[in-house]
Amino acid sequence: MPSRWPMLKLRGSIWYYRRSVPLKLRPLLGRRELWKSLRTSDPEEAKLLSLRVGQEVEKEFQALRKRTVAAQAHPEAFGREYQRAALASDAQWRATRGSVDEDELDAELDALTSAVEDHSEALRLGDTKIVAKLLDELLEEQGLHVSASRRAEFAHALLRARLRALEVGVKRTKGEWNGEPPQDGTTVEGLLDAYLRERKLGSKSEAEVRAAYRRFMAIVGQYKLAREVTKADARAYKESLLVAPSNRTLSRDGKLSPKSIKKLMGIVATVFRYGVSQGLLDSNPFEGLTRMVRGSHATVERRLPYDASDLKAIFGSEEFQKLTGAKRWLPLIALYSGCRLEEGGGLRVKDIREEEGIHFFDYVPTKERRLKTASSQRRVPIHPELLRLGLLDFAKSVPQDGRLFPELKPGPHGLLTGAFSKWWARFTDDLGVSDPRKTFHSFRHAFKDACRRAGIIEEHHDALTGHSNGSVGRRYGAGVSLKVLAEAMEKVQYPGLLISV
Repeated sequence: MPSRWPMLKLRGSIWYYRRSVPLKLRPLLGRRELWKSLRTSDPEEAKLLSLRVGQEVEKEFQALRKRTVAAQAHPEAFGREYQRAALASDAQWRATRGSVDEDELDAELDALTSAVEDHSEALRLGDTKIVAKLLDELLEEQGLHVSASRRAEFAHALLRARLRALEVGVKRTKGEWNGEPPQDGTTVEGLLDAYLRERKLGSKSEAEVRAAYRRFMAIVGQYKLAREVTKADARAYKESLLVAPSNRTLSRDGKLSPKSIKKLMGIVATVFRYGVSQGLLDSNPFEGLTRMVRGSHATVERRLPYDASDLKAIFGSEEFQKLTGAKRWLPLIALYSGCRLEEGGGLRVKDIREEEGIHFFDYVPTKERRLKTASSQRRVPIHPELLRLGLLDFAKSVPQDGRLFPELKPGPHGLLTGAFSKWWARFTDDLGVSDPRKTFHSFRHAFKDACRRAGIIEEHHDALTGHSNGSVGRRYGAGVSLKVLAEAMEKVQYPGLLISV
């Protein structure tokens, strides 16, 4: 592709539109680039499609910029943030400059007193020219764009904040550090630090919390006192999410899903709820704002199963027939056992066992793979279709003392299937299975539906998938036998689906 089309990238045989996310928007989007499959292998067609997609992306970015600026552009908050930063910088300077003599202190006091008089007179006359240059510098530094009609508000707020900071400077030079504007209290960033120190989350969970919170801090500022965060700030964060492009692709309407928005809102709300419980805050500004459902029914948030046409598109494709290793066998195992992605990815060769003529997966926690719940530790008979397709022969072809899929490597959070999950999303997108509500986890939903079609009782298919149940009676006894589960597994079918060996 010629250099004048740098946004086009070829992945396999499919062209993609790639766009670098502007630096100031990266905290809000949580990524450096956006990718969009153009679903074509024709370079000329890709050029035309990229123009339309590029316009959509720029519209999303522009909407997000406007929301962010609108949220940040509050004159009083702007002034308070300047005063806080100026006094903190002054305190650090005084603490590190070393000892000074009387002449130097007298000169400093004269300069500060003169500045206070000048700013007081300017405030009395309503003349903001004295802070005009400083205002320009701060607006540019923070990426804020205010209209001419609002500039006067910001200038007056800055003038008042500058005067207060100078007055404190005079007192500090005289050795008076009592009675200053309160600078103590937990900042927005400090609240997160306190929450994470106490919760001690796992690596992946902590990363998710930090990513969501970075989006929020991009709206309100990391140094703002947490107790000063208002309902308006919380709404501004929510509004920024409503216009934010999806992290995965710009498919459908190009927006974050309602489920994602609810999750991102819920994370920040949880941190602030912690602040209230610890007495750091009086109230939670996110209370009542976390519910988010786009459309007329809450069901739009549900994860959907792969339907018959999806399964045919995936397993009947030439692309799937070319796959080997985890890329071939993980989808098949998930389809015919309902396992979670990380459960299947962490299988060891020795986890494929046989007892009384029944081959089964033995899901147990290992150093490389934790199980989600206590009920996730289970024995799952291997479906006859997996045996027909050659799973046992594949298991014999890999080193016997290791994992079934040795090509899967732990990611930054210790997960074996992080990279695989991203690959699967791209793979299914290229096959036309692009509904954002359908992911690898949709195999689990499809398996549950297949169990219901086969008339398998809930207790048995819960035992197969490792779902817990609140029934007290299920806690008694040794559980469902392997033989009974094998008989249930044989009933699971996907009518019309033929997979080649």
